Amino acid sequence: MNSRSTHLYLLCPQVKKIIEKRYGHEFSFIPMTDAGSSRMFYRLSAFGESVAVLIVWDGSDGDWDYFLALNKIGALHDLIPSIIENRRKENWILVRDCGEPTLKTLFFKDKDDIEKQKLLLEKIAEKLAVWQNTQIPKNNIISKRIFGVRDLLWETDYFREHISPLFPDTKELFLSSGFDEERNELANKVDCLPKCLMHRDFQSENITFSQEIPSFVDVQGARIGPTGYDVASLLYDPYLYPLMSEDLRFHFIEKLLYYGGNLDSLFPCALQRLMQAMGAYGNLSQNKNKPRYLQYINPAAIQALEVAVIIDRYPTLSKIFDIVARQSLSQNTESFSVRGR
Repeated sequence: MNSRSTHLYLLCPQVKKIIEKRYGHEFSFIPMTDAGSSRMFYRLSAFGESVAVLIVWDGSDGDWDYFLALNKIGALHDLIPSIIENRRKENWILVRDCGEPTLKTLFFKDKDDIEKQKLLLEKIAEKLAVWQNTQIPKNNIISKRIFGVRDLLWETDYFREHISPLFPDTKELFLSSGFDEERNELANKVDCLPKCLMHRDFQSENITFSQEIPSFVDVQGARIGPTGYDVASLLYDPYLYPLMSEDLRFHFIEKLLYYGGNLDSLFPCALQRLMQAMGAYGNLSQNKNKPRYLQYINPAAIQALEVAVIIDRYPTLSKIFDIVARQSLSQNTESFSVRGR
């Protein structure tokens, strides 16, 4: 037994017995990346292949409720990490293995082949259309988890809280009435858009592939929200910058609509999402000891500035994005230049 397995068994004493009962004695756990999560992930291999993923997850975390609620919706079982064994009281859960390669990995692998990139995006567009059109029963708690103005303002507060300390030249702008007026206007505009089932973190590290079929992971943040938010999260994903071209964005939108998906007001959603993403990168790098996320502030700020120029209604936000884009570029070092890995 290796040290990693010993650590896992100390965390979850009953897991070995339960796994042996289900899969026999010949199995192994391989630690997976935890990305920005506080959870721990282990790929379970048996019979010479991967059979499931074990998530070590604090059972008191309220997001468990939403993960379990999503698993009650039959239409989503082939889209998400569906449950094999639920041991919330013991702080772990066994779920379907949705595949190892992420969209981010595949996109950079095929960075010189636009046709392969288009095919990846078409497959995701088809699945996102299914996700968006899934009807949530009224007695399912997801139906009452509405992404509204309060959440949207929380995101821009989060942006201010974690970006201002990193870029002191933005502090005056963040404290200005212009910032509050513009973020309130944006929040109300996004809130008025048509709503559907929303992932809320629909970026390229949360889309995985198994046998060339995409699945959506990290889904416990799902709620009912604007149709454009998930689309914007993917099409303006800083992880994919600068590979996500206008041609690829148009291709994805065309396929999404072809498969019956929904999209309203992409640009306001993109602006909102990119501020949330920058806040997350600042928080993860400064407070969670994950400095690799600093490198993504620059592509997020560049794209936010581009979108703000197109909308042409948010001068204060535009100034903030401009400062962050310029100063984050000079702050990035070789140690952060690892996109696509």
